[in-house]
Amino acid sequence: RFDVEAETWTIHEVADGIYPHTLRFDAKGRIWYTMAASNHIGMFDPETGEQQHLRLPARTWMQAIILRTMPYLLKIGNYIDIRGSAAEGDGVKMPVPYGIDIAPDGGVWFSQLNAHKIGRIDPESFEVELVETPFSAPRRLRFDSKGRLWIPGFSSGVVSRFDPETKAFETWDVPIEPLGSETPYALHVDHSSDTVWICGTNSDTLIRFQP
Repeated sequence: RFDVEAETWTIHEVADGIYPHTLRFDAKGRIWYTMAASNHIGMFDPETGEQQHLRLPARTWMQAIILRTMPYLLKIGNYIDIRGSAAEGDGVKMPVPYGIDIAPDGGVWFSQLNAHKIGRIDPESFEVELVETPFSAPRRLRFDSKGRLWIPGFSSGVVSRFDPETKAFETWDVPIEPLGSETPYALHVDHSSDTVWICGTNSDTLIRFQP
């Protein structure tokens, strides 16, 4: 936390999980954030100092084992150089919770990049609901003024709108030539018009989509 008036810093250690990533405030002033390397969603209350961490579902038992042993592997790496062994393996794709945003009803929505899923967390009960996306690599997502969720498909070159009420997706190709070569990484919605602004990460552009 950076206090802009006093120009002072406060660093809060994360109680559980690895690699805090995207963060958003809810209406109660709590910070919700993804933890990309350990498949967690975290909540931090700046007023009370309370922290809550929720481990998200993994796709396979192998992923679940690796995610739970990750902290120990990192500690071993402080004493033994395992970079060569890691590079020589075929690798396992982790779920990677990435983007996160707060819905108008207070629900916490997130993306799992490699799992091709989005999900909702009830902010009070911490119950999780997962939804499969009809495109690959959902990344940094945001809500529009009508409570619809806009999602960039990073490796699929699309932008998608998801209706939490009907669970329906509507998807558009990002029009960069050759088609499918764009890698939309993040987007933001201008709530005054619901215009969607997208990072054209692979084309070095800013892309405006008027729904």
